[in-house]
Amino acid sequence: MSETIHADQLVDAFKDSVGEGKAEEFVNKAARNAGVGNKQQYDQDEALEIADEISELDDVSSFVRTSASTLKTRIRIDNL
Repeated sequence: MSETIHADQLVDAFKDSVGEGKAEEFVNKAARNAGVGNKQQYDQDEALEIADEISELDDVSSFVRTSASTLKTRIRIDNL
């Protein structure tokens, strides 16, 4: 897995459901929790870790968790 995924792409996956500011907060918090840090771009493995961490955050709705699962699928099939 060598595809690069931009942080903006991760935020875009959630901004329609929670707003751009909250989506950025979730991605940044999940990146810190995953130990990959806040960056402008991530490799696919890091992006998958971030999506996993978003699902585990206490302050996210079930809709966001579902969106995180969908995001993981999109990352895996290179459709992001």
